[in-house]
Amino acid sequence: MKTFSSLKKNKAAFGLSIVLSVFAIVSLVSASTSIGTNIQTAGTLIVSGLSTLANVTATSLTVGSSGTALSQIVKGTCVLTNYGVSGTGIDVSQAASSTAIYQCAADSAGTALTGVASGYTTLVQLSTTTAETGNGWAIIGSSASSTAGYINVIVSNLSGAARVPSSAGVGSSTSYIVIQ
Repeated sequence: MKTFSSLKKNKAAFGLSIVLSVFAIVSLVSASTSIGTNIQTAGTLIVSGLSTLANVTATSLTVGSSGTALSQIVKGTCVLTNYGVSGTGIDVSQAASSTAIYQCAADSAGTALTGVASGYTTLVQLSTTTAETGNGWAIIGSSASSTAGYINVIVSNLSGAARVPSSAGVGSSTSYIVIQ
């Protein structure tokens, strides 16, 4: 107590010690901090300013106040086959100016894709190495098949002649994105 009473007598030193203490505390509290451990909250975590997240896993993602919640996004490549679709085949001639439905599968044997189920949103694109993309073949639509693990892909032959899609290099490395 002797130290405190001597500070009390010297009012300038006492006031300066208080100002320096407040400055030190405010500086520490306002500092930018990286947290090296997990943060768990039962409520909402609010971050002001810019934020960078790496390796994030979430059970649902909504962007914006009126966005639709997404629970899964899957991407990959597939092979267009005639597995499960009667009357068509990637190795069968497709008439000029016609469309045909093919199945997007993991391989030419028709193995199911992982993470695809009926009702999911699908985006499909022919490989950029397909020789006739843009002047012969086009995907005009896609949808998740009612059979889990497959994507129905509607392919149009715009080449002007009957062609066999597989011999034209169509469908061997088709890219897809599936959104749930």
